[in-house]
Amino acid sequence: NAQDAMPHGGRLTILARNINGHVAIHFIDSGEGISDEHLGKIFDPLFTTKIQGTGLGLAVCQEIITQHCGTILARRNEDSPSGMVFEVVLPARQPSREDPPHG
Repeated sequence: NAQDAMPHGGRLTILARNINGHVAIHFIDSGEGISDEHLGKIFDPLFTTKIQGTGLGLAVCQEIITQHCGTILARRNEDSPSGMVFEVVLPARQPSREDPPHG
């Protein structure tokens, strides 16, 4: 998605860090960004702004991340006039069967 948002080039930065037993991965791009109108819909199945998109990519990513007790969030890149930050947070270890489920 970041590549599609930067058809004339740009920068994609991937940062990872350990935070309180979780791994936070940030995907930061300098692309076109996402409008306010679309931002609340990007994880909805079948929602797309692409001519040849299926609208399944981010919905599937969110489902897989959720099944692994994680979260994915999207926000504007505050350090750029455009662009986005996608943050994926996952447990640093696999939850045991005794751990309460997320949901």
